[in-house]
Amino acid sequence: MPTRKVTNFIVIAVAVLLSAAFVTFRQETAAGSGIYGVAKIGPTCPVVKVGSDCPDKPYQATIDIFAAKVYQPGEAVPEPQFYDPKGKSSYPPVGDKVVDFQTDSSGNFRVSLNPGSYVLRNQSTSSLPSLRAVAVTVTVGKFAKVDLTFDSGLR
Repeated sequence: MPTRKVTNFIVIAVAVLLSAAFVTFRQETAAGSGIYGVAKIGPTCPVVKVGSDCPDKPYQATIDIFAAKVYQPGEAVPEPQFYDPKGKSSYPPVGDKVVDFQTDSSGNFRVSLNPGSYVLRNQSTSSLPSLRAVAVTVTVGKFAKVDLTFDSGLR
């Protein structure tokens, strides 16, 4: 039968190993994964003609990130709908809001997120400029590239 000192040593050693594994896992999930990209808006010219260059421009916006809605086997999935900025309906379906962020003046962004599936939506309730909801999956230790293209409404 092990002595009390040996038993205490084993308990402490297991606790230290579990703590180290937990810290490593948390660092990989929170700090080592997420999304990055650039937000742009277009068209930016009232009339785009063949042969004329009218590239999309960087856009500063506030974006909401929601956990993607996960359905259980056998659970009914709603038919696709257009996103109503006033929050009446959305597709893809979303769960709880995780965080929001603002792109910089050049449209760039980088957000740390735990691995999982997310939906990005424009926080503004204005009809223009519009942004279709964007679904993204974040994996452990990686930043997923997400480019956001806002529609200015110019035609």
